[in-house]
Amino acid sequence: MEIVAVIFYVIWLALTAFIALKPRAFWKTFAGWKATRNPSPVYFLFIRVFGILAFSSTLWYFLAQINCIVA
Repeated sequence: MEIVAVIFYVIWLALTAFIALKPRAFWKTFAGWKATRNPSPVYFLFIRVFGILAFSSTLWYFLAQINCIVA
């Protein structure tokens, strides 16, 4: 696997882990500056679910590419 792809996967995994663990901090960093009010708790739940799905699917694909998972 090329080094550029590995760097991309590592950055993507770090970002999605941050989203999954701290959805409010993610919102404050990337969308809070332009908001006039805080979103509902359901919004943060959806953001967390997205982070978990994006992290797990990317991690599975990354491990499959380096042959750690045998299908």
